[in-house]
Amino acid sequence: MFGRLGGEEFALLVNEPIQSARTLANRLRDDVSNITLKSLSEPLQLTTSIGLIGTDGGTDINELMHRADLAMYQAKDQGRNRVIETSSINR
Repeated sequence: MFGRLGGEEFALLVNEPIQSARTLANRLRDDVSNITLKSLSEPLQLTTSIGLIGTDGGTDINELMHRADLAMYQAKDQGRNRVIETSSINR
């Protein structure tokens, strides 16, 4: 499931093991960073900061979103264009 949360933030919910989700997140980050947009002055290079969290089920979606959001801001604070994985939630 994919959706825009607002502004420049999007969420992607995948029903895969955390290793697969990590691979997907890194591939998405790589693919976006290879996009260059022409502009009047200099080309614009896109970056993506991704917060990643895993769960074994039963976790409230609001808690998952909150923790992934914190990880995303950590990725931005550490220089952008990276995936930060926060601790998995186990029930």
